[in-house]
Amino acid sequence: ILHRADFATHKQLTDVSLIGARGETLASSIVVDSTKPMKDIMVSISDLRNEKSGKTIDRSAFDIRVVKRWYRARYSWNKIVRNEERELLPNLLIHNDDLIYVDQISQKNYVLLGHKKQKYHALDDISESLKETKWGYHPEIWDFYIKDSKTLQPFDVGPNQFQQLWINADIPNDTPSGIYSGKISFRTVGFELVLPLSLEVLSFDLRPHDMVYSVYYRGNLSDGPARISSEYKTVYQMGIELENMRAHGITNPSVYQYY
Repeated sequence: ILHRADFATHKQLTDVSLIGARGETLASSIVVDSTKPMKDIMVSISDLRNEKSGKTIDRSAFDIRVVKRWYRARYSWNKIVRNEERELLPNLLIHNDDLIYVDQISQKNYVLLGHKKQKYHALDDISESLKETKWGYHPEIWDFYIKDSKTLQPFDVGPNQFQQLWINADIPNDTPSGIYSGKISFRTVGFELVLPLSLEVLSFDLRPHDMVYSVYYRGNLSDGPARISSEYKTVYQMGIELENMRAHGITNPSVYQYY
């Protein structure tokens, strides 16, 4: 979502209802909208419980992220070309909204870098500072250390502004069918909104898809240090990337590994 007009006709939520099968990852989105400034908004989800069986779905099954609107090359949705023109796009999911600062006057993105002492650096300046080595333009992660938080952090919403949230719900494979109920809460200083949240787990399992899903994956195992690169990977880096692809339905990525 880019503009308030995109959801102007939608009504305010009174409850949140989800439905899915065991082993499925459900994706949903909520928009926090305000006419006045709100600081340090916290969003949380409780455990969900089936009243008939007493079974529960732990709150850790839910992952809430901020949908960050930041500047990308124009047409980057559908073209792989270098373009100096920029447009604001909502295509980054992060837990810590402060990880990226967006200057809408200069149309620049600033990223919070540093292992022990952190400060903002313009992404444009980082790109220009890269020097080619025997590894190409692939710096070590310690040169440009960036790390998102593990869970959603408090965020602000300015006057007449909004913040879109993305929520993934991983339904465990052994979850009995039925309706599980809990709450989703929005809290800040002087304000609290608690909405009923329900998740219906269907009585059947989804069969594996007939289609084979793939993606161009250029990763190669390297004996060198961990790098920011689409090519050179440590065992740990490649492992978490393959796990992430599998979690998103990619079961047969391309293999560039040399033997």
